[in-house]
Amino acid sequence: MPAYLRNRYGQPNAIADAAWEVLNKTVFNGKVIRDGAESIIAGRLTLDSATVWTKIRLNYNPKDLLPAWKLMVEASDAMKNSCFFISF
Repeated sequence: MPAYLRNRYGQPNAIADAAWEVLNKTVFNGKVIRDGAESIIAGRLTLDSATVWTKIRLNYNPKDLLPAWKLMVEASDAMKNSCFFISF
């Protein structure tokens, strides 16, 4: 994954790498849904209440994302020149 992140952000950063490891174990774990939960807003329109098009059940405990958030904030100053790293 570090090579992907270097390509994505244009520079290596161990803190951002650690944040993505958390994301890999939570949001992108692939246990229930291959690519993670989807937004109900982006779901396919249907009047069928039994449809299974949109998977909104989370594959993880939302609290498990908090370390990733903290790490991304911590990495934001070093990554501020990367157009693909969103910092607030």
